[in-house]
Amino acid sequence: MLKVIIFSIFVSFSLSFAQELICKPATSYINFAGQANAPINVVIFVSSSCPKCKEISVMFYEMSNTLYNGKIKVSIKPMYKQLGDIALVAANNQNKSWELIRAYSHTSNRITADNINELFDEAQINKDKIYEDMRDTALIFSVLKANYEEAKKCQMNFTPHIVFNGVIYDGETNAQSIMQYIDKILTK
Repeated sequence: MLKVIIFSIFVSFSLSFAQELICKPATSYINFAGQANAPINVVIFVSSSCPKCKEISVMFYEMSNTLYNGKIKVSIKPMYKQLGDIALVAANNQNKSWELIRAYSHTSNRITADNINELFDEAQINKDKIYEDMRDTALIFSVLKANYEEAKKCQMNFTPHIVFNGVIYDGETNAQSIMQYIDKILTK
């Protein structure tokens, strides 16, 4: 009986610890959405080839400007050396990363050389400038590598991965669940 009680305490402690896994991401290279002094800092590790990443990023962007205006600050951290992630980092030089992720969300296709120009047009990005910025591979790859290494350090093996105020979110990624989680943080 004592073994069962000790095991139950251990499992309970382990589960509560797993839900509060701490990860303190560094400031994102990409400009944040929302207010700098917001009480909730959200970091989303993303891949431009991940449909859920695109959906979640846009959802958080819209929340930061509407329902949770002044309450959440949202940063995205692309992690892979693929065209869409490279373009997200480069688009930051025109303050257009969020517009580009929104354009990405309108396509279910992978981001390729065949469709990237249409996405740049939709995001109103200066194509000459972004192609010039995309050629700065030293900067872009250092940002992507730092994001990737940070995700691995935080034991993140997939995207999207969401961090709220340094705590890794392990709940459902639908709007209702995320809003409930945000509301819970705000009422603490």
